[in-house]
Amino acid sequence: QEPLSGLIDIDYKIEKEKIPGLFFDYKLDGIGINGVIYSVKSIDLNSDKTIDQIRKDVSELESLNYRIDLLGKSIKGIDPNLNRHFLVVDEYKGQKKSYKQLFNILSEQKNIEYPYAVVNSGNLDEVTKEIQKSKASKFSEILNQS
Repeated sequence: QEPLSGLIDIDYKIEKEKIPGLFFDYKLDGIGINGVIYSVKSIDLNSDKTIDQIRKDVSELESLNYRIDLLGKSIKGIDPNLNRHFLVVDEYKGQKKSYKQLFNILSEQKNIEYPYAVVNSGNLDEVTKEIQKSKASKFSEILNQS
């Protein structure tokens, strides 16, 4: 069912103890490695989560990506600039201004150097193909080595 299942870690909880400097657990939709690190996280602006919870998810993702990049560099010598982190977010459909503003801020990240690429769920196929083509394996395997 999941096209990347068995290839990379899916619905993977990164525990704070596993990554130096991380002070919270975080669940990613997917994470894999093969010369670069691939991570995927989707955040649903149309869910019943509060704007503060969604902002916290985004901030924690940025912090996590930074720590993952440092770990990849120290364990595998991976250039952090080559890593591919994806934030999957679809347009907010409601009326709340704060959610619309957050969507706009995230959407604008596409054009500047940022710790992740913002994609909508309609483009997930491209992300999946990129990860499959890279022959990435499970990130958890390098975590268990460290």
